Amino acid sequence: MGARIVVLPCVLALAACEVSRHDEGDGEACGEANWRAETPGETTCPRAADCSCGGDSICCVTVDAAFEIQSARCTAEASCRDLAFSCDGPEDCGADEVCCATLTAGGGSRCTSPQDCFGIEEAVMCRDDDTCDGIEHCVPAARGSYFDGRAASCQL
Repeated sequence: MGARIVVLPCVLALAACEVSRHDEGDGEACGEANWRAETPGETTCPRAADCSCGGDSICCVTVDAAFEIQSARCTAEASCRDLAFSCDGPEDCGADEVCCATLTAGGGSRCTSPQDCFGIEEAVMCRDDDTCDGIEHCVPAARGSYFDGRAASCQL
């Protein structure tokens, strides 16, 4: 496994490893939400009241020092001091942009140009392989992880 595959899943489990969960039943509220279903104008937000945020709100995910998920809520981006997810797939971004997840302290996701989403701690959030760069594939989040099958990222 390359560093990118190891770093990403251990922060928010967009791929292979799981993070500790404090309330195992939290995914039930998400019903039929899955990583292939486009959610234009909304961002998937497991543990939030309706499992998604829309309008002027983003999904604010609070993690502790060990990167264990503590909570998630819909809030204005300016009031989120943790991981702020403003997109969960390409449908939330402009024609020449990708939804880029930056999974470090103060990270989250944002729409940006593909050239600006290439760091070792960044990943393009996707719905299918067409969003990825031709080398990587669209892989759903691991079972038992925060995004558990509800979001995916481009990975080797």
